[in-house]
Amino acid sequence: MPGAGDGDWLLVVEALLKDTVGLGHAGYLAYHAACRRAHAGREPLPELTEVLQRQ
Repeated sequence: MPGAGDGDWLLVVEALLKDTVGLGHAGYLAYHAACRRAHAGREPLPELTEVLQRQ
């Protein structure tokens, strides 16, 4: 594997994992906020896919 000995691949994998976790957290926060708005307005809870598509 080219470049396997230089350790750069580890930095790339670490950045990808951090981005994935960050996006998951942002999606959770968006869904939680949408649920709070629905609860306050006495509306049905939104579907997770709808909330994530809006983001």
